[in-house]
Amino acid sequence: MAEEINSQELNRLYIVNKHLKELKDNSTDKDFGKIRLKHYHESLLLSYFYKAYKESKGSFHGFEPIKTSSIFHANENLTGIVLSFELDDLLSNLSNITCEQNVSLEELHDSFIFTPSLFVFLPDKELFTNANKLNNLFSGNLCMKGVSGKNFVILIEPFTAFKIGLGFLIEGLINDKNIHSLLVGFVFNK
Repeated sequence: MAEEINSQELNRLYIVNKHLKELKDNSTDKDFGKIRLKHYHESLLLSYFYKAYKESKGSFHGFEPIKTSSIFHANENLTGIVLSFELDDLLSNLSNITCEQNVSLEELHDSFIFTPSLFVFLPDKELFTNANKLNNLFSGNLCMKGVSGKNFVILIEPFTAFKIGLGFLIEGLINDKNIHSLLVGFVFNK
């Protein structure tokens, strides 16, 4: 119970600090209004992720396997399983992901406006192979943007998920001795 409270409190603290910083940086009342609407939506989305995950009946650390998929980037191919605690059209249509560019954390948060579906990608190769491919994929950045069909995808590494307050989603997966690497992803329509 104490771990749940700590994860939830860390999530709230990160969001509150992020929102305060953005409010300090705005210049006009019109900007302030837009930022507050964005903050409200962002907070609701993160609360939804928390509640949906906690109420999930998933048999694998709260997740269910959705489908196999591949991530392509610069002649690299990483195959694996897509997991989620919910199934919707965005996730059921998620096929091969082609990564195109690195993006900032701000761009990740901006994508929350489009109410993305969250998923976890578990690579199916051994750790050494995955480590090299993941290193090439992220090359020092925190987020990678790509496409899957008509949908946009943003992938983040586990430490980035913890940084933005979503660590509670992957704690069980990280502590599983049979899982050696994973990515957290968001898929959305613009």
